[in-house]
Amino acid sequence: MFRRKLSSVLIVLVLVSLIMTACSFVGPTGNETTSAPTAKPTGSESVSTTSTQPPAPEKLTIFYHTSGTGVPDKINFQNNDFINQIAEWANVEFTEVTVPAYADLKTKFNLMMASGTIPDIIHHNNIADMNQYGKDGAFLELSEIVKNSPVISSKYNSVMLDACKADDGNLYLLRSLPTDDGWHLLVRNDLLKAAGVTSIPATLDQWVDAMKKVKAKFPDNIMYTTMGMENYMQFLFKPFGCDNGWGWQYAGGKILNVFENPNLEAAVEFSKQLLADGLLDKEFATTKQQDYTDKRWKNNTLLVSANLGSLSGSIDLLVKNNVEHVEFIPVKWPFVNEDSLDPYQKFVPKDVVKGQGIAISAKTKAKEGAIRVIETLLSDDLKSLFVYGREGIEYSVKDGKKVFDPVKVLESNWRSIYGMLYSYNPIERIEMRVDLSIDSMKETDSFKEAYRKEYVEAFYDLYNSDYGKVGYAPVAVAGRNMNTLIPLSSESNDLSKEAIAAQQSILLKAIMGEISMDEFKQQASDLVKKYQSVTDEFNQKLPEFKTKFDVK
Repeated sequence: MFRRKLSSVLIVLVLVSLIMTACSFVGPTGNETTSAPTAKPTGSESVSTTSTQPPAPEKLTIFYHTSGTGVPDKINFQNNDFINQIAEWANVEFTEVTVPAYADLKTKFNLMMASGTIPDIIHHNNIADMNQYGKDGAFLELSEIVKNSPVISSKYNSVMLDACKADDGNLYLLRSLPTDDGWHLLVRNDLLKAAGVTSIPATLDQWVDAMKKVKAKFPDNIMYTTMGMENYMQFLFKPFGCDNGWGWQYAGGKILNVFENPNLEAAVEFSKQLLADGLLDKEFATTKQQDYTDKRWKNNTLLVSANLGSLSGSIDLLVKNNVEHVEFIPVKWPFVNEDSLDPYQKFVPKDVVKGQGIAISAKTKAKEGAIRVIETLLSDDLKSLFVYGREGIEYSVKDGKKVFDPVKVLESNWRSIYGMLYSYNPIERIEMRVDLSIDSMKETDSFKEAYRKEYVEAFYDLYNSDYGKVGYAPVAVAGRNMNTLIPLSSESNDLSKEAIAAQQSILLKAIMGEISMDEFKQQASDLVKKYQSVTDEFNQKLPEFKTKFDVK
C-alpha cells in the first residue's frame, strides 16, 4: 500500500524500499564520471552463476530499440555509464550495441533477421514477428532457462509466461514486466476552476456540461483530441464499456468482437455529438504524434487519455511554455450505466506483460552471458538505477535522504531505454517525476503545496481503487495490442489485423457523419460475421486460459 500524502519528493523517497547500495566507480572515458552501485544486482535472488567464482566475461552483441525515447546526440551506445553498468553486473563485454533510430527500427530489424547474422540478444517491440522468427528457429527456446534461473522464475509467474509464448506453445522470448502505469483520464483542473466548475465531474453528462463551460470561457482551447483512430480514443468509447471501440474484449464470460457490444452504437452517437458541439477536436482522426503533443499545451487541451506516467511530461511541457497555474490531475472514467457493465469493461487493467520482448539468438556462443544479461535486466538494483539515477549526478544524499537535481534527472531521462524488461514508469518513478515537476513550477510555494495535495489525493485514490487494480483481463485487441493472453493462429492473427483496420474505418465514417447510423449498424453486423472465425478461435481457446483471467 502506498502513502497517500506526499509533502515533498524527499518524503516519497524515504519511503521507497528499492534503494541501491551506492559505491563509487569510474565512468568510461569520454562519457560521464559517475557514482553508481557496483554490488551484485538483486532480483528476488542474486544473478545465478554456475560456480562459486564469477565466470570469465563473455563477449556478446545486442540489438535493442529506444521505444521512441529521445536520446542526446552525445550519447555513445557502445560506451556509457548505464550500458557499462549492465555489462559489469552481468560479467560480460558488449562488443557491438545496435540501436536503430525509432523510425528505422522495423526496416533494420527485418534486414538483420533476413541476413542470418543475428546478435546474441535481441530486443524488439513486435512480439508477433519475434515469435514467428522463434518458430523458424532463430531464437532459443527459453523454458528450461527460466526454470533453472531463480531470478527469472521469480519475476515471471505461469500466467505471464503463457502470455510470452508463441502459438506453438514454446517460449522464445520474455516480454517486459507488468506496469504500474495504467491508462486513465487526465484533466486540467485549473481550467475547470476558471470556468466555474468547482468539483470534478462524476458522470458523463456532467463532463459534457463542464466541457461546454470551459469551451465558452476558452474558445480556442481543445476539449478532447486523439492521435488518429488508433490512439487515445478512450474517452469516446470507454465510458460505454467498449474500450477503444475496436478489437476484441472479454465480457460476460466470453470474448466478443467489440462491434457486438450493445453499447457501441451509443458510444458512436456520443462521439458524433461531441464533434458537432465543438468539444471533440475536428482533426482528431488525422492528428500525428508531434501535433498531438503540441495540442496538449499550445491549445491547452482540457482532457487527455493517458497513462499516469505522462503526468510529469504534461506538467513539464505546459510549464516550459509558460502556461501558468497548471493543475493536471488523474480522474476516474465516467462510466454510463456502470452497474450494468461487466467488471472487465470497467477497470483499467495493468497489463500482465508489455509489448516488448527479449530473445536469445539460437546461434549464440555466449549463452550463459546472455542469460546473465537478462537476469541483470530483471534485477531490482538495475530498476533502482533507472528510476533514481546515479549518486552525485541525478541525486545526492543528505541526512540519509536522496535529494534530486531536477535538471540532471531530465537530462538523463534517456537512461530508461535500458529498462528493457521493466516498465518505463513504475510507481516509484511516477511518484518522483511528478513531484519534481511540481517542484519546478514557476509558482508560489503555497500554490505548489496545494496542487501537490490535490494531485496526491487524486493519484492514490485512483491508483488504489478498482480502476487501477492489477488484473488479467484479455481485452484482446489481437494483432495490434500485445496484451492478449490468448495466442491466435497465424491466419487468425492476420485476419484480426484486417478486422481492426476495417473497424476503425467504419467508426470514423460514422462519427464524421459519412454514413448513417442505420448504415453503421449494418456494416458492424457484416463485419462481425466476416470475422466470426477469429471470435470463434478466441472462445475455443478460452477455457484453458480462463482461470488465469480473474481480477486479483
